[in-house]
Amino acid sequence: MNSNKKVCNLHHILYFRLIFGYYFKQPTLKLRILTKLYIALFISGLTWLFITKVNGMLYYLQYCDILEYITFIIYSLITEDSSLLRSYEEKIKIDSLPVAKQYFRQLEKFLYLLLFLICGLRLFASSLFCIYAFEICKMAPFGVSVTNTFLTAMDWRHLNTVIWFSLLQTRVKILKNTLEIQGFDRGPMQRFSPRMYIKMYEELVGFSEFNGYAMKSIVRITSH
Repeated sequence: MNSNKKVCNLHHILYFRLIFGYYFKQPTLKLRILTKLYIALFISGLTWLFITKVNGMLYYLQYCDILEYITFIIYSLITEDSSLLRSYEEKIKIDSLPVAKQYFRQLEKFLYLLLFLICGLRLFASSLFCIYAFEICKMAPFGVSVTNTFLTAMDWRHLNTVIWFSLLQTRVKILKNTLEIQGFDRGPMQRFSPRMYIKMYEELVGFSEFNGYAMKSIVRITSH
């Protein structure tokens, strides 16, 4: 495996998640301390504001959702999203195939589009709420803002899982597309020989299993 160059650049998405408390491993000790301190202050402040300011709007959020959100924050602090980082920072043989660059570029566009879509839908939902519940928004604008911040934060809790599975799907598509276009070379040690395809597939399975334990555990947590 080669980690000199990322298969795609998703750090902007991870930093956007970090704004809402979802931690991922930072390159220096100073940044680790600062980001963890920020997360602690953000969670404490948001929780305090929600409890003290929202009051009558409590029905707008379910306690189980808040608990799930906090669980994801703790999980991100423990795992540092290391499995996700390895999934796109470390390269395997499939990532060097001729069509790989094109597919990873499409994946980047899709994920950034998803980022804007999530933000846009939350903004639309908030606007719709204030249209149909204008009096509440007028009487308690700060409470509405706190509630929407909580909801926006929860919108991002599953994104790391989406990214991980999208990377896996993209690599499978790269292998499938290469097989369809290139076919098989005759020599057993040729780049596109059946043996090489099997090796690439086995490497992908092993790589996904190694990095997939964390994703499986968080899926189990949220499915109960």
